[in-house]
Amino acid sequence: VFPARGRQLPELPAGKKPGCVQPGHQKKDRGSGERRIYSFGIELHEEMYYLQNDRPLIYEKDGHIGISTIDGTSILPPDRYFLPRFVGGLMPQYHPGFGEGLVAVANSDGTVGYIDEKGAVVLPFIYEYAYPFIGGYAMAMSRGKWGMIDRSGRETVPFAYDMIFYDGPCADDRYGVAVNGKFGYVSSDGAEVIPCIFDIPLGRCSGGFREGVAPILLCGE
Repeated sequence: VFPARGRQLPELPAGKKPGCVQPGHQKKDRGSGERRIYSFGIELHEEMYYLQNDRPLIYEKDGHIGISTIDGTSILPPDRYFLPRFVGGLMPQYHPGFGEGLVAVANSDGTVGYIDEKGAVVLPFIYEYAYPFIGGYAMAMSRGKWGMIDRSGRETVPFAYDMIFYDGPCADDRYGVAVNGKFGYVSSDGAEVIPCIFDIPLGRCSGGFREGVAPILLCGE
């Protein structure tokens, strides 16, 4: 997600300038204290725009999520859905953005589902939190545990883990998972290929497989 270049943003009121916010930084919101911005965005008076090249704009207004074209034509008005509520724990919060044409949004009751670029519901509102799709899969939370789903909503990795390390397909088809403070690996079809017996990777130890091998931590080393 990054600001589109050479494109016209919605016109600013006289004397107003957009403010660019980096991921993870906090920005004071008038009247409601601090809020955290999770992606590159441009704040236009009371609205926050999240920009992706060749995608419609996702914007936040009064807590709701809307979708518009880059020239400001409304696709989905900001009166129905919300940003998914961050559930905390070991997983980081993600930026609001389309992944393979879908974006996770929340209903008023906090349940999370996926809509497409026209605002139509594609996957039902049955999750507690969900990430963008990458390589045909997305991480999602259900009943307090993390798993993975495909674009049809089929559960490919069971909702049984405290953390999943997935940022796209890898040639080894090995993806890190953590449960009860221990780390192991599953394949994209949910099979446990290496049991959760290692320490959860920290710092430079990513735990990711590359060319058949992966760095791990055991007993802190």
